[in-house]
Parts: sequence; structure tokens; C-alpha cells
Amino acid sequence: MIKKLLLIVLGMVFGEITILAQSDEEVKKGMMVRQEAQYKRVLESQNATNISSKMNISGIIIDDNGNPLNDVELEFNFSRAKGWESESLNKKVVSKSRFSFTQSGYTGVTVYFRKKGYFSETRFYGTYQASKYLKNKTYTQTDEKIVLREKGKFAKIDIFDKKLKYSFSKKTKGICDVSNLSYETFPIDKKIDCSKYIYLDFERNQDGEIIMTQNHLGHLIPKGPIVRYFSKDSNDGFILVEPPKDITYLTTAPDTAYNIKEIKIPYGIDRIYFYYRNGKSYGKGFVGYANSAFQESRVTLYLMQNNENDPNEKYNLRSDER
Repeated sequence: MIKKLLLIVLGMVFGEITILAQSDEEVKKGMMVRQEAQYKRVLESQNATNISSKMNISGIIIDDNGNPLNDVELEFNFSRAKGWESESLNKKVVSKSRFSFTQSGYTGVTVYFRKKGYFSETRFYGTYQASKYLKNKTYTQTDEKIVLREKGKFAKIDIFDKKLKYSFSKKTKGICDVSNLSYETFPIDKKIDCSKYIYLDFERNQDGEIIMTQNHLGHLIPKGPIVRYFSKDSNDGFILVEPPKDITYLTTAPDTAYNIKEIKIPYGIDRIYFYYRNGKSYGKGFVGYANSAFQESRVTLYLMQNNENDPNEKYNLRSDER
């Protein structure tokens, strides 16, 4: 009797397992059917958008003096959505100063303008972003102006690219020794054994102590990061400039007016650009990305310094480094 009951129970259990397995398989099939249907709808919508999209772009390519430039290579990278992924089409042509192109069936294109001896330029055009040139999914722009800057003679340049650190836990601070563009670390309470250097400091009270403040998390951090330039040469210092598109736009160092010895860097700011003077040498660079965490404060210092022997080239700061 007990054996019979056991067999009945086992049969019920295995039967339930079989039903659950079948149900699980049905759920998976249902999910796949719904996913396929959703994918089909997305694909149909994208195809409709792609078919109706068109781009007509034309304009002129000039140098930074306004003169037309011929023999410019244009590389096109057309793109469009396809389901959960995307498709692309690449083309290359050599164009005269006046250029134009038309393409249907794609919703975006990245165009690279290149010519030997000039900095390249990149443009993006799309039929899915609001624009005065977009109407009925057709992007038409006939007045595009592309300016390619001549590279000119690049200067021999030394580079310093480090984070200046001020560690409260280790009681050390890092500096840039401007005499040889090297990174050095010194104890906070010791005299810095360098004739000229750039270092990270903060706002201080009348007693010379660092003023502390709270960040958005309620943590205590030093107030008002400052990058200071110490030099006994009164001609050394910074000249702050308006943020360029990139550092290659800073091409020629001014001769005088390097009267700034400190740069205040608000937390969260990206970059502050400048020219600087180091004795008979000139350079360019930026500071930024100040942050404090885990008992240590940091700020990025990037310098590019002229290293030419020719005195006629000492103001030249042309570079290919972006």
C-alpha cells in the first residue's frame, strides 16, 4: 500500500515537473516571438526613415587667409540605423575649393577634410537633429565654409604632462621644476630646493593656514585651488588667453606682459589656457580638472615649451599636439 502511494506521489511530482518544463519552454517561445515582432517593427520604422532621408551639402574650402584651397581629400562616413545596430558607407574623393555631395538612404554623415600641410577639419551632418537646414527629413546646406589652417613650421617642443598633487595624508606636494620640466615631490613643511617651479596651493587665512570647506557630499576639502608660479625672475609668469578650440591654435608666444603668477582653478572647470615665460624660453599650456578626494588634492598641468636653438624661432609654439 505504501509503495503504491509512493508511486502515485512520484508520478504527480514528475508530472508537475514536466508541466513546468513545458510551461517554461512556452514562455521562452513567447518571449522570442514578441522580441522578433518588436525588432520587425523597429526595422520597418528605421527603413522608412532611411528611405526618406537625404543630404545635399555644398560649400567652399579656404585657408585661414581666405584663399580657396584645391586638391582637398574628403572622406565620408555615412551611417544609418539597422535594428539594434547600424550600417555605414565610406567614400573618399579629392575635391576642388568648391565642393558638393548628395546622398540618400542615410541619416548621418561625418566628413573629414584633409590636405597635406594643413590641419584637418571634421563636420557632422544628420537628418535626425533639429536644424534650420532640415526640412521633411532632407538636410540641405549650400553655404558651408570649411577653413583649413596651415600648419607652418612646427617648433621643437618639450612637454610636461602631470598631475600636481598635494597629499594631506602623506604630507607631501608635487611640483613642476620649470628649469627642466621635471616632476619633483617635497615634504609640505620643507623648503623647495628649486630656483623656479609651478605648484598647487589653496586659499589661506591670515595665519597662512589652508581654508577648508565642504563639498556636495559633506566632506572637508581645501578651498580655492590655485596654481602658483614661483620665480625670482620678475619677467616669468603667465598670460591667460580665451579658450581656443584646441591648443594648436596657440601658435606664437607674446614677447612681454607675463605678469600673472597665480591661476585660480574652480572645482569642476575643464581647462584654463595660457602662454608662459621661463627665462629666455616661452611656452603654452593649460591647467584644470582640480579635484580633492581621499586626503589628496590634484590638478592637471600641461606645458609645451619651445626648445629651439635658433633665436628667430624662440616665439614659435606651432605644434601638432591637440
